[in-house]
Parts: sequence; C-alpha cells; structure tokens
Amino acid sequence: MSSKNIYANTVAEYQARSLFGSEKLRRIADADFSDAVRILIGYGYFGDYDTSVEQDIDNFIVFQIRKLAEFIEENSASDALSKILLNGFIYSDAKVLFKSRFTNGNISSALYFDGVTHNSTYIQEVISELGDKPSGKAIDYVFTKAMFSDNLSLAIEIGKSLVLYCKRQIDITNILSAYRANKLGYSYDETMSELFYGGEIDLETVVSADELKNTKYEEAMLTLELGDIQKFRGLTEKILTDTLKNDFADYMSYGPFIKYILAQLEEFRAVRYILICIKNNIHFSVDDFRSIDDD
Repeated sequence: MSSKNIYANTVAEYQARSLFGSEKLRRIADADFSDAVRILIGYGYFGDYDTSVEQDIDNFIVFQIRKLAEFIEENSASDALSKILLNGFIYSDAKVLFKSRFTNGNISSALYFDGVTHNSTYIQEVISELGDKPSGKAIDYVFTKAMFSDNLSLAIEIGKSLVLYCKRQIDITNILSAYRANKLGYSYDETMSELFYGGEIDLETVVSADELKNTKYEEAMLTLELGDIQKFRGLTEKILTDTLKNDFADYMSYGPFIKYILAQLEEFRAVRYILICIKNNIHFSVDDFRSIDDD
C-alpha cells in the first residue's frame, strides 16, 4: 500500500502547486463579477464557459467538484479514502434523488454527479427506514446520520487520525445544530433529536454552550454566538485540518493526498463565497479564508 500512497501523494503534491494563495483570491475579490469569472477562467476554472451567457455560480463550482472527483477516483490509493472524501457529495445526491420521488421539479441543477450515486448499504438502509411519506426534515436527518456512520466505518480501515477527523466533523455539525435550535427556542429534547451520535464530545455537553467553552471549540462557539457563521466555519475547519496535520508530510500515509483534497475543497468554498458576494454587492473580507498551511 505504501507504494500506492507515494504515487498518489506525489500526484497530489504536483496538483497542489496550482492552488490559489491569498494574492490570487484578492485579485478575484477586487474585480467585478464578469472580470472575476474571466480571471478564474485564466486560472483554469469553468472549462469552456461562455462569459456572454449568464450562468448560476453553483454550476461553476459543481463543474470543478466533478473534475476533482475524477482526480480522486483515478489517483486515490484506497477505495475507502475515496468514499470518505466524496461521501458529502454522494449522500447529497442520494438525498436529492430520494426527495424527487415526492416532487415534480427538475433536480439536475441540485446534483453533483448527474444523478449517479454509489450503491451504499447505508443509503439502502436509509431508504428502508424512511418509509413512504417522510418529512423533509426527517430525510435530511437520516441521510446525514447515515453519511456519518459510513465515514466512521470507512475511517477505521485507514487510521486513528482519520477516525478522529470524522468524529470532529460530527461535533461541529452538532454544535451548529444546537446553536440554531437554541435560537429557535427548542426544548432540550427537541434539540437532542437534532443531533448525531458518534462524535468526540457527548451530546449533553454540546447542548450546553457554557460547557463547550471548556473544549477546543471555545473560540469557535464564542464566534458563533456573535452570529459570525463564516468565521465559525473557518475556525472549525482549522480544528479539522489540525487533526490530520501530523500526517500531512508523511508520504507513506494518506496524509499529503488528503491535504491537497481538503485545500482544494476549501478553495472552491472561498471562490463560491467571493462570487456570491461580488454579484450581490455584499461586503466581505478575503481574510475570512485561510490556507490549510496557515498556523
């Protein structure tokens, strides 16, 4: 397996050279929308996009995600790792496809992979569990729960640090859900029903904002209480990447490959956010986005 890792990591390291630094992001941020798109095309985004035709920003990013998915499937040294890296998109598509059973709308724009999802045992179990007439809220919850269970099961095949990474993803989702539930005036039991088991922190601690202030999530939680969700996402993303940081330079492990994929996904999020803000004249700061190599 180490030779496969070395190859995958070498290819990923080469690809990482094209990642945007802060200066490229600032150049995009300082442009108007059409010029920002032209700059991005110059950097290799959006393929043969015709700048004279109005298109949805999310379509731009989906194009990039599909290219990245192809890269992962072609170069990853492990099927388990490929699935973990792509499960967020796979389960999103599966959820959209399931919801389409109850609607008549066109769902193609909501899919990452043209409606093709992997045949996961977890997805099949979700479909059986939901029954005939589930609510939209129940669908969202059960598909997300299945994705977390799938990721944890796969991570066990790879290593302890990736298991911890997946557990902390659950923690962060729970913290955000508990915060929103509190804002909506949910009872304790209602809030607990929104959360997911399997994280590093027990659910009772997640529900209590005061107890969270004694954890690694203290700064992120305080930011969330100020209503700055973008900064919360940046701080919690750093917690996640720090979980794997010791593996990032180990070419015998999966670390460098994961590092590149996480950095590329972070770049996509930054580009999407910047384009939305430019298009809608929303004030923002490029400093809200951090490189995976930042301290």
